[in-house]
Amino acid sequence: MQKFCDFLRFSVQQRPPCQEAPPPHLVWGYYDPRRRYNRDQIGLEFDFTGRGSTWASPEERRLGHVAVRTGPAVWAKRFVTIDLTLSADLSQEQPPAIVLFRGQGRVSDVERNSYHPDVRIIWTPKAYLNQQANEEWCKIWSEFKESVHGSEPVLLTLDLVYAQTVHSFKSTMEQCATYPMHGPCNATHVWQAIDRHIGKTFKDLYMEEQMDWLGDPDHFEGYHKLTASERRVLVTHWIGDARARYLATKVKQHTNCCRASGLLLGLDGSGHPSVESNPLFVLQEYREWEGLREALDGSWKQPAAAEPAPGSPSSTSSSSSPTSDDSSESEDSLPPQQDGADDEAAQADEVGPAAASAGIPEAGPAEAGEDGSDDWMHSYCSVSDLVDMLKVAQKRQKERSGLRMLTSFAKEGTPLSHPARLKGSGVRLSTVAQAAQELGLEMPG
Repeated sequence: MQKFCDFLRFSVQQRPPCQEAPPPHLVWGYYDPRRRYNRDQIGLEFDFTGRGSTWASPEERRLGHVAVRTGPAVWAKRFVTIDLTLSADLSQEQPPAIVLFRGQGRVSDVERNSYHPDVRIIWTPKAYLNQQANEEWCKIWSEFKESVHGSEPVLLTLDLVYAQTVHSFKSTMEQCATYPMHGPCNATHVWQAIDRHIGKTFKDLYMEEQMDWLGDPDHFEGYHKLTASERRVLVTHWIGDARARYLATKVKQHTNCCRASGLLLGLDGSGHPSVESNPLFVLQEYREWEGLREALDGSWKQPAAAEPAPGSPSSTSSSSSPTSDDSSESEDSLPPQQDGADDEAAQADEVGPAAASAGIPEAGPAEAGEDGSDDWMHSYCSVSDLVDMLKVAQKRQKERSGLRMLTSFAKEGTPLSHPARLKGSGVRLSTVAQAAQELGLEMPG
């Protein structure tokens, strides 16, 4: 989160190269909330009632009982992908919901005319975002941006899906005064508003629309098996109605999520971004650290000879937030990453740099000696040092989380990088235990 906030504060202070850039605002820089957008892809199954159910309790499973799953597995898998783009300010017109359908688009005019009027359709081979689909998205976005913002510059935050990282995409966006900014990989559940909570809320509204449709007895007259065409039409209407409900009823929740994810961060530090997996996170003051510009520019790639298939190693986007309801499906426009990546991302958040502001130090880089030993760590924190850190955390009622973090540092041999006077110092488990005893705290198991 700290890294994303640094990226954002750096980007909003850079004057856009377009001719009609407005003067910078003292809080928002060159991009006020209505011109800050987040884009993400959400996978949706067709039938939320068709999810498999397990009819064996954990106790029964331990006794060897068979867990029975019910429901049509095919309809409970990803059917479409929604390409959703939303501004931090919902008071203005928002981009249309874009649906990625599987196929080549050879459908009848009757079906095309039956789609929801506020939903745009893009056809892809596997209902995932690829470069060709992204080019179609750019056309839709350019049309929207021109009608709503004219020549005003717009900031678009993105994850690292391959189609969104090639230079051709960046050039196309800059032609319509849209300036994309990538956030850190393996952490979209922290900094990406749609991936963090908005996508989950959208899926809940979609499910409610489906339940309302099923609850109407008129829809069961002349009941027959739904064709693929009928399912596509229904999905567009459920998505369109869910989007309308979200824009009308979820303004407060949307604003809170944009604050928590950093999209509404001001240059003065206002906005109160947070990290759910790290309750000690406190935003540090902005500084342009060495390599910041290179990190932003380095996220862009030259187009390869062949675009990587979904799930290939070159895809660095993640989606591990509550948006991901189905363990077999990723909410990003690419399938899930390798096992364990989410755990690593969560662990990275727990020892993030901003934890230092709460009195608990940040993990520094581990540099082993030439023989692989820990001799490089010449000093260790004293009991009084750890007591002071825990007292600060205690004032925030976060002493248990802070104690767990220090215990983790001690067990893993991780040095500290904050506070500055203790940078590079190690943490001994016995010292942590003594500090906990002085404060009457119980060591974590």
